[in-house]
Amino acid sequence: MPSIRPTITILFILAVSGVLNSNFDQILILRNSLNESASNVIDIYVYQMGLQNARYSYATAVGLLKAIIAFILLLSANKIVKKLNGTSLF
Repeated sequence: MPSIRPTITILFILAVSGVLNSNFDQILILRNSLNESASNVIDIYVYQMGLQNARYSYATAVGLLKAIIAFILLLSANKIVKKLNGTSLF
């Protein structure tokens, strides 16, 4: 276990930064009128605003905000793990 600790640390940091991502294609294909309210995620919202409603700048801003939040999560997870383990991405 001690020899794979750096690998576990790096995988944890990357998993935290990807927590906002969803399986957009699966959710989009499997949506219908019965489960529409329960299957709304950020990616579906960006898709609806951008392509269906032609609000390209708004959809871009929402997608950029999602990316910024994921980057902040990455940096904070990296800082916490660096204090605990001494191993980090950068």
